[in-house]
Amino acid sequence: MGDPFLGNNGPNTCDLECEAVQFYGDLLHMQQDSFWGYVTNGGTEANLYGLYLARETYPNGIVYHSEDAHYSIPKAVKLLRLRSEIIGTTTSGEIR
Repeated sequence: MGDPFLGNNGPNTCDLECEAVQFYGDLLHMQQDSFWGYVTNGGTEANLYGLYLARETYPNGIVYHSEDAHYSIPKAVKLLRLRSEIIGTTTSGEIR
């Protein structure tokens, strides 16, 4: 519900979100203050936010995704007006 490190005006889940982000930072042996994150309500929001950050970091980038990618990927690509390339897959679902 916003940036857990800055607080918010809604239900206060900031402590729980910071704890979750910290858990994964510790799990990955990251140095304190070298990571940031927030907890999304699901995979679609996470994919959308990840692609948004990618667009802001690499404005001329191209999104490559398989034809079997989660439905939210082409949806987010269209919403964010990103260039993309769809890669075919084998019958077992592997990218060609």
